[in-house]
Amino acid sequence: MPNFPKSRNGWTDDGREVGPKGRCPNCGSDRYRVTVSTEACPACGLEFNYWGAGGNAVYERYEERERRAAEDRAWDEAFRASLEERDLVPLWGDDE
Repeated sequence: MPNFPKSRNGWTDDGREVGPKGRCPNCGSDRYRVTVSTEACPACGLEFNYWGAGGNAVYERYEERERRAAEDRAWDEAFRASLEERDLVPLWGDDE
């Protein structure tokens, strides 16, 4: 977790959480915190600093995993649409 307080561009981050309490998008822990300048989860080590440092290695892995999952969903949706376009019956799920 970062050290507080810290200031930049007229803003001061005193470590207080902003917004509603949430869960870590990486591990689901309820120890996830978002402040003015930082997202951090002490449970899994996820950290992103909005004031210059960016994401740490844990954050980069999380972001890459999310990017791949979004690409997979887009590909699946495009494939399903192409099957429907040709009136082909999918081999999985939606049997009517």
